[in-house]
Amino acid sequence: MRGSTRRHRGLPPARQLDGGDHPVDRAVAETGDPAELLLLAEELASDLTELAELPAEMREVLIARAADYSPAEIQAAMGLSSRQYRKRVQKARSRILG
Repeated sequence: MRGSTRRHRGLPPARQLDGGDHPVDRAVAETGDPAELLLLAEELASDLTELAELPAEMREVLIARAADYSPAEIQAAMGLSSRQYRKRVQKARSRILG
């Protein structure tokens, strides 16, 4: 990806997180324990692997949702009905959560 100007499937660039709002910043602030940070990194790596294994249409919906786009914005950008959107989110979550 090149910078924040790239648009994916009609969505504007992802919203920026406010200063200390990033999960890693919160983890560092909440605990200075290197072992805790290592566990967090391992969990994140596992989550990213599971996300990467999803079919593209499911992965794209979850990533857009995680980037704080509303369901309506995602549906419009990806040309989905509300039912299609809900089904993709439901199937993706069930695959990730088992």
